Amino acid sequence: MNFHDRKNRADWARIALFAALTGILATLWGYDYGTGNQVEQLPIVMRAMDSSYLLNDFFTNASAAYGPRLYFARFIAMLAVPFSLPSVYLVLTMTSNVLTALVSAAFARDLFDRSLSAALFAAGMVMGVKTFWLGGTNSLYNTFLEPSQLILPLLLGAVWAGLRQRPMLCVLLAGVSSLVHPLLGLEVGAIMIGVMLGQVAWQNLRRETERPTRSYLRWMAGSIAVFGICAAFSLVPYGSGVQIDQQQFIQIMAHLRHPHHYLPSTFDAWQYIQALTFLLPVGLAYRELRQEVKCLRQVEVQLALLTGMLFLLCLGGWFFV
Repeated sequence: MNFHDRKNRADWARIALFAALTGILATLWGYDYGTGNQVEQLPIVMRAMDSSYLLNDFFTNASAAYGPRLYFARFIAMLAVPFSLPSVYLVLTMTSNVLTALVSAAFARDLFDRSLSAALFAAGMVMGVKTFWLGGTNSLYNTFLEPSQLILPLLLGAVWAGLRQRPMLCVLLAGVSSLVHPLLGLEVGAIMIGVMLGQVAWQNLRRETERPTRSYLRWMAGSIAVFGICAAFSLVPYGSGVQIDQQQFIQIMAHLRHPHHYLPSTFDAWQYIQALTFLLPVGLAYRELRQEVKCLRQVEVQLALLTGMLFLLCLGGWFFV
């Protein structure tokens, strides 16, 4: 084994140990069970464990028939047979946070020219620093388990694969995620397919750069087909349920239940100030680092496309929801 192989193994050992320690610490620092969104999710899990649980409850009956949390509930119920439900939630929360730290570290190491310092710094920041609210959560980890938290490492992996132009890996990670959380899994997959297609278009426009090979274009076409199958598997079952008017759905979902997620006009001014305060130094840091880091420059077109698509989606939510 040569020096570079030994160093690479040693780096990954340090990254794995650091990710495990930061993920466990982030989980145990304020861990909750049976709070927040779990209040509505636990009855669905308990029904999956016991068919006689809350037989006369409308919400539990409707969710047990088919719903976005069905596969999540069955997965948790399967694990809870040999173990207690609280222990399953704790271990899965910890596992998700550790894997999120590990994927973040691997992502940073890849983008910052195999820098061990960048990997460790990224894992520590992700597990220790809150970002901003502005319609979503303010960190990439959580101290209680829910479907979005369980699939977060897969979603981050899908983003990394998309930036690195690995379409099949990207759609498989996003497709598996969509079984647990249809909205996030399909949303991330669609966005990253858009980023990869945008990169192909950009390379065709700039003829001085390397153009996509036919093999890559075939992989793209196959990946889009696979993603379509995943989307159909996640969405088609909803077609057999009771349908309500689209405007009524938007009124209930966006205006009544979750305006803090869907209606930018309801966000407090301090949330926008907080977001700008966070994004400004991030932008300045990126501007300085791109001059020094070769790998970061290689994905700057994809990062620009990703940022632009997210901005357009935010505008779409503002004007059409």
